[in-house]
Amino acid sequence: AYVDDTSNAYSTGAGPTGQVAATGPVEVSRQIGGPSLFLAHPQVSAVSAGPQRPMDSVTDPRDDTFYSANGSKTAAGSNLDLTAASIKDDGVGGVTITMKVTSLESLTVSPLAGGSTGEWITRFTTFNGGKTPGNGHILYAGMESVLGRAPTFYAGNTRRASKFMTYEQENKIQGSYTAAGLITLHVPAADLAELPTATTVAERTLYSATAFTATAAGPLAGQPAGLFNLTDATAPFNHLVRGATGATGGRSGVQALGETGAVVVGAARNTLASTGLGGLLPATGLAALTVVAVWVRRRRA
Repeated sequence: AYVDDTSNAYSTGAGPTGQVAATGPVEVSRQIGGPSLFLAHPQVSAVSAGPQRPMDSVTDPRDDTFYSANGSKTAAGSNLDLTAASIKDDGVGGVTITMKVTSLESLTVSPLAGGSTGEWITRFTTFNGGKTPGNGHILYAGMESVLGRAPTFYAGNTRRASKFMTYEQENKIQGSYTAAGLITLHVPAADLAELPTATTVAERTLYSATAFTATAAGPLAGQPAGLFNLTDATAPFNHLVRGATGATGGRSGVQALGETGAVVVGAARNTLASTGLGGLLPATGLAALTVVAVWVRRRRA
């Protein structure tokens, strides 16, 4: 296991020696074949190696969402309890992200679970072959509700700040949600960094897409403290973006749930003011997220 500090969200000049700081999510490499180190299992097989790399969608257990702090766990509520997530192509170069939670009859989150602002976010990485500093980007799209009010939908590129990643909600996007708990985010090609011009499979893949929920003291954009508290996370999965060809991204377990009665809130893509260090994810919170959501993208030099 190691920190993915080779994305565009790495930091330099941190620490007493001025070395590159370990800013980024945890990655875990797992052997899936060949000779084993263990005498009792001389050969490693895909079965013995454990779960392989899911594509396009995942499911998540119910009733496993909580706020962990001060040595105790507090139930975080059904509206933060993830049950599934998926990504599919939108046919025009972008992607449609769906997240499913147990219920969204109310967007209000309990202050006892860490804050009065709810966050529903999917984060993923891209590889661009060294065309930018680092080997790619850590991108995200999400929904935010403050005090249970009508949500905003956003997308962006994580920024670096010492040993933190920031989620500054750079761009507004189209989104919707249903009382039954289905969140749909439409991420345009313009919010996918260099991916729209990529030509190889490696560069057109969204790696380690991980949906997670969180609470915060206020809006992530421009929040002085910028901290949020992880409450639930899915396992990671990959998605190959085929571009503006009309082809879909394959299986999509969540999309089949439909969007009947969706409450649509959003606007055309519009740059928001970036103020300060909004949406900081502390090293402790990051570790909590990525231990639950094991990253599967292979490290590249």
